[in-house]
Amino acid sequence: MIDDALNELASGTPTDLRNLQVKFTYVGPQKKPVPTVVFTTLHHVLAMEWFSQLRRPDLHYDNDAIATLNFTVTSEEMVEVVKVMVTSGLHDDNPDASQACLSVMASLKGSRMGDLAFEAVIDSGRCSRLLDSMRKVFRSNQIAFQVIGQQQQLSCP
Repeated sequence: MIDDALNELASGTPTDLRNLQVKFTYVGPQKKPVPTVVFTTLHHVLAMEWFSQLRRPDLHYDNDAIATLNFTVTSEEMVEVVKVMVTSGLHDDNPDASQACLSVMASLKGSRMGDLAFEAVIDSGRCSRLLDSMRKVFRSNQIAFQVIGQQQQLSCP
């Protein structure tokens, strides 16, 4: 399912991906809350309920309700985000709940491409690589760059 959704998203144009939302939720062991990070394009109003159907019953998503950081990106940046997700190994086998570090969700609705969504759960090694690559996408978007950097520090020990 992840492969199908990622491959379909990878074929999207900036216009196709205007409604895409991406969410990073730390799901590993913690002593204090770690803010969830959510972003979408400048052309779309965030709809958190798009992510609820993707949740796994064996993981906790408490951080979603505690603190959320959000920002917007350009449609062109969102195309680059999808490219990073495709090349970062999100489609590899998801770890079991004891190895889980970060839930990566993407949801698209109301697009020419139809409704597409997935959740990938990654371990701390892939978490660090993914968020490092995301920061490179956001080099010229200082808010996004800083928020993803903070998420990386808190989520990828």
